[in-house]
Amino acid sequence: MGKFIVRRILQMIPVLLGTTFLIYALVFLLPGDPTAGRCGDRPCSATYVAAFRAEYNLDKPFIVQYALYLSKLVQGDLGTNFYGNTVLHELAIRYPVTLKLALIAIVFEIVVGISAGVLAGIRKGKFADNLVTVSTLLLISIPVFVLGGVAQMIFGIKLGWFPVTATEGTWYQLLLPGIVLGSLSVAYTARLTRTNLVENLRADYVRTAKAKGLAPQRAIGIHTLRNSLIPVVTYIGASFGALMGGAIVTERIFNINGIGNFIYRSISQRDGVSVVGAVVVLVFVYLIVNLLVDILYGVLDPRISHD
Repeated sequence: MGKFIVRRILQMIPVLLGTTFLIYALVFLLPGDPTAGRCGDRPCSATYVAAFRAEYNLDKPFIVQYALYLSKLVQGDLGTNFYGNTVLHELAIRYPVTLKLALIAIVFEIVVGISAGVLAGIRKGKFADNLVTVSTLLLISIPVFVLGGVAQMIFGIKLGWFPVTATEGTWYQLLLPGIVLGSLSVAYTARLTRTNLVENLRADYVRTAKAKGLAPQRAIGIHTLRNSLIPVVTYIGASFGALMGGAIVTERIFNINGIGNFIYRSISQRDGVSVVGAVVVLVFVYLIVNLLVDILYGVLDPRISHD
């Protein structure tokens, strides 16, 4: 296991370098003037533009720009944005809020999604199975901005159960947007769990376990469900990585001061340093989550060896 983890960490290095280069190139090679709008309605003076480009190395060749950025990145410096604030500080303020939102969404996804999938799988073709199928199809069909707006209107304004916005980022304020954010993933998790459970219930080892007198609850809960959860864990891991990157639409609807909102504002303000820094951290989170998912494979199925 130790060798596997070290090997995976070493594999992350070229992936992180490659994605960083692509992100930096997409942001700083695309046409556009980062000083546009920084001087009000009037265009910025040539002196200001020259000083701005020199400060952020925009007057140098692209390869030199990237090399200078990379030299800071290996030291843990994500750079200083176009407003004089360090990107690391900006992310440190917002990531705890996004982490809370992601945890609420992922817990909702795991508990509700897997429970609904198991219920539908063991009652294939019956009312519970049809109910889960229709409900998940409905959730998949509704765009998240519609679902968020409707939930905000009903549970926030009409019923008053939850706050309409989550500006302070408390657990209670983030409960409703977390459920909205996890709703789409719940639908996919339930359908994935149901499909794999139905398939494994027809496997020879399950029939043998029941023939030997093993209780149906143990045959399903210990043997069948563990094998059925391997693809589900893969999807949940990818989903959690995406949630940690911030959900731009959900955070905008509920006015959450998280990573998604930060990336949206940075793009709107042409703040390339903030965009690159935030996306680099997002890529790193994805890589770490994928490593944890691979380790979980061996826990769920002892036949999977990492040696």
